[in-house]
Formats: sequence, C-alpha cells, structure tokens
Amino acid sequence: MIIGRNTSTMELADMLDAVRLNHAAALDALAEQVQTLREAVELQRLELQQQKELHENTISKLQMEQESLQELLQQTQLENQELSATVHLLNDELNAKSLSTRLAAQCEEESPSYNPLAASHTSLDSSMNFSVPTGWDDTLPAVPQQYDYNFYPQSPPQKLKQPLLQPNTRLDHELRRLREKLGVRPSKK
Repeated sequence: MIIGRNTSTMELADMLDAVRLNHAAALDALAEQVQTLREAVELQRLELQQQKELHENTISKLQMEQESLQELLQQTQLENQELSATVHLLNDELNAKSLSTRLAAQCEEESPSYNPLAASHTSLDSSMNFSVPTGWDDTLPAVPQQYDYNFYPQSPPQKLKQPLLQPNTRLDHELRRLREKLGVRPSKK
C-alpha cells in the first residue's frame, strides 16, 4: 500500500506541476494581451493627439482666413462706396453738361434769324394803329422824346454762346483716376 500512496502522490505532484505550467502560460498570454492593449491604447492616444493638433491648426487657419475675408469685404465695401460716389458725381457732371448742351441748342433754335428789312421802321404795317385810346393819355405822364427807342435794333440779336468746356473738369479728373485704378489706357480721340 505504501507503493500505491507514493504513486498517487507523484501523480498529484505531476498534476500540480501541469496546473502551474498552465497557469504560467495563461499568465504569460494575459501579460502579452495587456501589453498589446497598452500599445493599442498608446497608438490611439497618439492618433487622437494628432487629430486634435490637426483640428486646432485647421481652426486657426479658418479663423485667419475669415479675418482676411472680412478685411477684404470691408475694403471692397469702401471701394464700392467710393465708386458709387464717383458714379453719382459723374452722373451729375454729365447731366449738367447735357442740360447746358440742350439749353444752348434750344436757344439757337428759338433765336429769330436776323432780317435787316424787318428791323427798319418803314417795314411796319402802316395800317396798324398804335395810338393810345382817348382818356388814357390824361392819366399817364408825358414821355419825353429822348426815351423813345427802336424795338428792332439795326444789328442782329446775339445768340447765346455755348459754355466753354474746360479740358480739365472734375469729370475728366474722375475718369482719369478710374482708368489709372483699373489699369486702362485712355482712348485716343
């Protein structure tokens, strides 16, 4: 019986050694898994850090771009206001020139042509009665002869002269400034 007990004790010791080996192998496998998980977590942390930095860089670039676009918008609005004011000035100048040209043309059309025969006092119709009705001359003071004058002068009526346009007007100045700003060469007339 002692032999049987020794064999069972040896079997039990072998079994315990096998269990220890299994536990050691399982612990080694778990340690490797933990190490792998730690490496994966570190890689994910690094990736998140890179994404965060990239996101921050993108945000800063977008903010700088937004600021530059706002500055450009303000500059464009100022230029638009300046151009609008210039256009209004140019329109006013053109309207003034157009009005003066139209008035000069109207005055030329309305001025009668000079006829020397019509200017003589003998060409009046003698049948016309220019006498003052009776009763009217009593209340009016007598007009001395020296104040009589001829309604039809001997020289032709003076026509209105067109206003001389100065070559260096505000309109020309604004056009020149706009051409320089836009880089357009002036056209030769």
